[in-house]
Amino acid sequence: MMAVFGRSTHWNIPVLALLLVSTGRADDLAARYRLTLNRVLQGAPPQYTADFVLADAVPRHVRRFTQFSGDVSGRCIEALACAERLEGQRYALLDELLSAVPKLQKPDGYFGDDFPDGSIRPFPHMALLWGNGRMLIGLVEAYRTRRDPAALATARKLGDFVVRIAPRLDRDDVMKEFSADQHAVGYICWTQILEGMVGLYELTRDARYLEVARGMARRVFLHAGQHSHGFLTSVRGMVQLAAVTGEREWLDRAAGLWKEVITSGNLLPHGCVPEAFKPMILRDEGCSEADWLRLSLALWHALGDPAYLDAAEHAWFNEFAMNQFSTGDFGHRTITPEGMGGVITRMSRTASTGAFSAVSVAAGCARAWWCCTFHGLRAFPDVLASVFRVRGDEIFYDLPLGGIVATNGLTLRARSSLERDASCRLEVLHSDGAPRTLVVRQPPWADPVELTVRSGADVQRVQGLQVRRVWKRGDVLDIRYPLRTRVLRHPDRTNAVAFAVGPWILGVEPSGSPAFFDEPRGQNRVRVGSLEAPQLLPPPMTEALRFSRFAVPVAHRGLPLIPGGYPVQPQVVWLRPIAEQAGIRDETEWVIWFVPANP
Repeated sequence: MMAVFGRSTHWNIPVLALLLVSTGRADDLAARYRLTLNRVLQGAPPQYTADFVLADAVPRHVRRFTQFSGDVSGRCIEALACAERLEGQRYALLDELLSAVPKLQKPDGYFGDDFPDGSIRPFPHMALLWGNGRMLIGLVEAYRTRRDPAALATARKLGDFVVRIAPRLDRDDVMKEFSADQHAVGYICWTQILEGMVGLYELTRDARYLEVARGMARRVFLHAGQHSHGFLTSVRGMVQLAAVTGEREWLDRAAGLWKEVITSGNLLPHGCVPEAFKPMILRDEGCSEADWLRLSLALWHALGDPAYLDAAEHAWFNEFAMNQFSTGDFGHRTITPEGMGGVITRMSRTASTGAFSAVSVAAGCARAWWCCTFHGLRAFPDVLASVFRVRGDEIFYDLPLGGIVATNGLTLRARSSLERDASCRLEVLHSDGAPRTLVVRQPPWADPVELTVRSGADVQRVQGLQVRRVWKRGDVLDIRYPLRTRVLRHPDRTNAVAFAVGPWILGVEPSGSPAFFDEPRGQNRVRVGSLEAPQLLPPPMTEALRFSRFAVPVAHRGLPLIPGGYPVQPQVVWLRPIAEQAGIRDETEWVIWFVPANP
């Protein structure tokens, strides 16, 4: 259901487990969720054993990033606690983590390395605060799921530590010092604790936690080179602060900061928020993509402005889907002038504004098992909870994905085959016989949506986007989305364009379109007729790839190519959604920006 401003709501969706076990062939959302959940519970390398996960809470410096005390531990606890709520089952790994965590807590309430007196430094202070912030929200979510008194007691002890050190962090001089080029150990390490403190206040009504949370919220702002994950996590905390307190100022500030991400040029056309804001754009980050998706959904639920839902949907079908690896991990891909995943030049210490980024840039891609895999998993419940919403006796189908909604008298299940035939269907699982209205959203990427009601042998086409009737068990509402073909202009290069079919941004990659990558590819040109009405062709015959895992055959197209090296022999290359990346080789390079022969 859509959240009401001034009232905090947490999805509680035992019925959504039905979607994952009763629909036979898993739709795209369920399959992606299962891929990442299974990676966390069963996958490797590295394998997430309790000892491996908790190394940062001890600390035992036996793996990467244990100096961010409690980071992996808290992320794993949060993601699994939310998954348990979604599926209505317990995970043995979460049992082990929650049993061990209270014993690892320091007498002062924090986890990991020491937090010494004196001046605040990047290490250990900021790194420890980052990890402990992730631990706090993990414990809060664990208590929401299991109602385990030990989890709440541990969270309160950690919250008390945050209250005690607040005077050392909630200061102008500290904020200024750590709002430069520190990236992952910047001031966002303090402000990102906001969502955990809000959650702790909601559970305990201890006013001390609320006051510290308000102080953090006052200091959230966007600056050049900033770590986007920390910033967006802080803004998400502001939305929760508004929901818990009813204080509109935090919601307005969050909405303003969301818009600033866009106006500052830090939301790329395929729905990507880079790991570091301009001028340090080098690669994406699964955590940031999950944050942008969740923040946009949270603002949609709070404010009802369709721009937020459009942004979330765009991210889901493009950057978020592309960021997922074939292993189920999330992570990083380089951002190149042509697209994603190619080789880029390492930015020097004196480049651009003189800022130095702590980002370790690799050519191509990297699975971020230490953060993005968990944060990606954490986003799925928020998406599932946003497929439907309910207002009175109206049920709105907002996202063309699989999902379930149960009102007092009507239960619906959505099955999505959007990627195969541009359609979805709503099935009535239970009805009390009272009339209700189903409303289907008209997305911006489709021509007018077509609705058909099937009730037994009766088939009826519907005019418009809503149907009011007495629904019976077994009734079906078929939804067809006529996909539009669109051209996107590059924000900086006037001669470069990208193509989209329906919600999907299209690109070419070497396995499907080797001819495009022949030298000199910089001289390639494409021929599509009018850019206002591009004339794409049927896709080439590539059956082996066409039906690979996470394929979107309904959006495959052919792109007429004039090769830079042999223009006398025009070719047709295969445009396919970048969302298909999760089903092909992880190190694949994508080109999404093309230069038309007829700009």
